[in-house]
Amino acid sequence: MSNTTTLPNHYYDSPFTAVPPASPTSSAPRATAPRPRLDQMRYWVGAVITAIVAALAGVIGLVVTHGIAHVPVLTQDNGLLTPVHALSYGLIAAGIAFAAAALYNAMLHIAPRPALFYCWLTGLLTVLATLIPFTMSAAHLSAQVALAGTNLLVGLVIVILVPFAAQSATVRS
Repeated sequence: MSNTTTLPNHYYDSPFTAVPPASPTSSAPRATAPRPRLDQMRYWVGAVITAIVAALAGVIGLVVTHGIAHVPVLTQDNGLLTPVHALSYGLIAAGIAFAAAALYNAMLHIAPRPALFYCWLTGLLTVLATLIPFTMSAAHLSAQVALAGTNLLVGLVIVILVPFAAQSATVRS
């Protein structure tokens, strides 16, 4: 039983180049290169490592803002401001990283340009997570900036590392 999944031909398309127009069909046989395959075991090991890095980035962000800069990191829960606990934030960041890895894995098989659409989706979600702390009107600006910065850090880790996990798990044979 193989741990690899054959990737679509468009996997290696750069997200920033134009897609060439379809060539007219010809009756001459074309030599086709073998399609790249994704080693699922290596990919999910990379996803686990990405989740660990995202969790640690979130915990470090909270330690720096709360422990070193003495800025309380708060979130709004039913109208009340409550402190953000580093352990729960780290676990949530790891869960989001796993969800992003599952999304990217699915997009490799169904999206026309998976890297491009993944980067747009997760990039916009990162922007949203960065802006949400500023909707807490009762929190001080320093607390809002601290949580927004931590959310941005975790989001960037996930946006960048998940595609790298897929690229490093790609087998060309």
